[in-house]
Amino acid sequence: MNNIIEKINEYMKEVMEAEASKGKVKVEVMVEKLNSEEFKTGLEEALKELVKAEVDKQVDKQVDKQVKNFKPKRERKTKLKDPNAPKRPLTPFFLYSKENREKVKEENPELKAKDIARKLGAMWKELDSEEKEPYVKQNEKEKKRYEKKMKS
Repeated sequence: MNNIIEKINEYMKEVMEAEASKGKVKVEVMVEKLNSEEFKTGLEEALKELVKAEVDKQVDKQVDKQVKNFKPKRERKTKLKDPNAPKRPLTPFFLYSKENREKVKEENPELKAKDIARKLGAMWKELDSEEKEPYVKQNEKEKKRYEKKMKS
């Protein structure tokens, strides 16, 4: 900030000397005014206001841009659920998990719920199609029962 003031002072001195050479202004009086604290303080305040105004312009531009590009979110049309509707059938994996969760808990009591779920997932992946078959058949039966309930 002081560098700016000094540069402005130098420029003003040059201008005043040029004006004085034309006989318009007394140089000594103008130099005293430029070197006064009142002038420097006023200049600093003016520069601060200029900087603030420029920052405000930039902020206004950004806000205008955001307002221009704003698109309100669409309201979701939620379907009303029938509270008496039957629950959907469990998948074969969830049937397997339901049956084996307690065994895994007993074998690994230190595991958290998410770790138990991971372990059950890994166990399910290791099963071959013959071992998964009872759960798939149970799921198919539950699907048929669910469809009957939905029709009635």
